[in-house]
Amino acid sequence: MTGRNSNSVLIRAENLEIDYFYQGISDKREAFNDLIKKTGLKAEECAFMGDDIVDLPPMLQSGLAITVPGGHDEVKKIAHFITEKIAGYGAVREACDFIMKAQDTYGKVIAPYLK
Repeated sequence: MTGRNSNSVLIRAENLEIDYFYQGISDKREAFNDLIKKTGLKAEECAFMGDDIVDLPPMLQSGLAITVPGGHDEVKKIAHFITEKIAGYGAVREACDFIMKAQDTYGKVIAPYLK
């Protein structure tokens, strides 16, 4: 979910087989609500990662709000988790690892790569 429009990001989302991709979004609350409606998830079952004030509404709705060290101060105030990595340098990977470790699925996910 991004406010920007980028063909390269669209291609990356397709390569990663991301089922739900929103770009050019000005109202992230509306997009987040559309996403939870389409997936059947509850807002509190979702994590949302953002770094600016436009990300506040879905971050406040989600069960896990994540940001980066360079995030806006208001975003950092409401975040449940702030990554150590900065945006663009492993922050999303760190957030995914954090979630998998909390769900006790990290070992299972990483095991095939350790063989």
